[in-house]
Formats: sequence, structure tokens, C-alpha cells
Amino acid sequence: MALQVNILPMGLAQRQTQAVNADLVLDKFDTGKLLIVSGTAPLTCSLPSASAVESGFFATVLLASPHSHSVKRVDDIADSVVGNAMQGSSSAAGGADPLDLGVAFGVQASGSANVTGARLEIYCDGTLWYLEGYGFQDWFSLA
Repeated sequence: MALQVNILPMGLAQRQTQAVNADLVLDKFDTGKLLIVSGTAPLTCSLPSASAVESGFFATVLLASPHSHSVKRVDDIADSVVGNAMQGSSSAAGGADPLDLGVAFGVQASGSANVTGARLEIYCDGTLWYLEGYGFQDWFSLA
């Protein structure tokens, strides 16, 4: 496959994609990846401790099947995760913003048919994990 040469002078290259068809534990070598999550059952992408990756780690999770997939800390450790919902906040329905995580340890897709195509941006500054969800009330905190 040829690279898209018009973006090379900007220092950019096409993102490496990875199909996720089973539970996955991310590590520092997964930075920059587009993780396409699909399968016949809910899957989990687990984040290591923030100190296990370098500052600037980023990845994108894209849902390709309508299941309750989740992104959370390894072993459900409740620390160092903050987030922001860009669309579809459940606060319109009287609830809290679905990505207002505080001490929650991750997020989960709602599992409805409309989650296909929902996306979650992941960033780590070496201390905190930042999650930013794009979708229509698709991502909810796991507390």
C-alpha cells in the first residue's frame, strides 16, 4: 500500500490500524493506533498505568459492532482517568455527563445499535489518562 505523500511534508503518516476481535491490554507501543473494535460479544481495551506509557501517548477506539465494549484501567484500578463527552451528554436526561469520570476507572459503550461508529480518543500525559468520547449518548462511566 502506498503512503499518502501529500501529508509527508507535514511530518504525518497514515495511522496504523488494528482490528480488535478479543480483549486487548494496551502498552506503550500502541500509541498512535486506530483500534477498530468488533466482535460478537462485548470486548475490553485495558489501559496500563499512566506511568507505563510515555507522555504523549494517544490512540483512538472506533466501534464497529453494536455491543457494550469498554475501555478501562487494567484490573479496574480506580485512578487517574478524566474525561469529556463531546456529544450526547446524558445530562440532558437529568443525569451526569457520561464521561465526567472523576475517580471512575473507564467507560463503556451503551450497547445499543447506534454505537457502531462511536469513537473514543485516548491521551496520556504520563500521570493522567484523558478520554474524550464522540457519539450520541454512547459512552458511560464505569465506577
